[in-house]
Amino acid sequence: MSKHKEYLESFSKSRTIFSLKNKFVKEAFRSGNDLLTSKNFLEARQVFKEIGKELFMKKEVVNKSLFMIGESYYAEGKNDKAMKYFTELLKKGTDDDTRSRVFFRTANILTRKGDTKKAVQDYEKGYFSAKKGKIKALLLYGAGDSYLKLNLSEKAMEAFERLLIDFPEEKSLIREKMNVGLFFQKNKKNELALKAFQQVMELSPERSVRAEAQFWIGETLELQGKDEEAVAEYLKVAYAYKDEGMWGVTAKFKAGELYEKLGSYDEAIALYQDIAKRLKGQKQGDIALQKTEELKRTIKRIEHQETPTKIIRSSTNSKYFS
Repeated sequence: MSKHKEYLESFSKSRTIFSLKNKFVKEAFRSGNDLLTSKNFLEARQVFKEIGKELFMKKEVVNKSLFMIGESYYAEGKNDKAMKYFTELLKKGTDDDTRSRVFFRTANILTRKGDTKKAVQDYEKGYFSAKKGKIKALLLYGAGDSYLKLNLSEKAMEAFERLLIDFPEEKSLIREKMNVGLFFQKNKKNELALKAFQQVMELSPERSVRAEAQFWIGETLELQGKDEEAVAEYLKVAYAYKDEGMWGVTAKFKAGELYEKLGSYDEAIALYQDIAKRLKGQKQGDIALQKTEELKRTIKRIEHQETPTKIIRSSTNSKYFS
């Protein structure tokens, strides 16, 4: 009974020690990450090295500390030293999560050095070993971007389409998805381009980014020949994001041009007049004023014809202004 009590007391003390160790590890990593964020690279490395030296530390914790040392060198721009730690980790063997992160960084370093062929191999290896969404999405985009640099457009399309399908809510790739949308638009894959821009619209917290995505949605619809739908999307930019740089003004111009194409001259004039008033004395304002005058002359010429051309004149009935 006495020995049993001693055992229980010893077990209780050990559990307390390990509990304290776990608390130390969490605090140490938090401290190291804070130092890394504030670019105190040397101090950050010292913290991560101390974690790795602790007795009876779990293998995955030691590996994570080695990864963070490599990460500090990468952030500092010391690629060769970073690669040394990452390569060591791959030789030692790690869990899938750390392994995928290591491949992501080795691929980043190879990309920095211009070795795109090797970089894409590491992006692929990391992608297939990754389990978690965010790192898997980053690796997939990296692979697609590398395929583009290697002029492997079909493989790039496959990777980018998979990115949109598998990771529609991934918030760490908002700007990258904008690039994906423009890539698909350029290659006349308009439905995929729309999917990319719509995901950006849904995910981005920045008005300027949403304004840009909304504009590209309008342009993509225009490229598909869906003029009326395109006008509606351009007008969303023009009025919902009118203060976001030149996106609002450019969208108004585009909507005006489509109204001209559709024969809705009064609507086009209203948009051009608004631009001319807002940007009076500027190049864009002068162009809008010139287009206004040209359209007014066009309307007069049509009205004086013996058989007037049928045109839409009533802006009050337009669904775009409802």
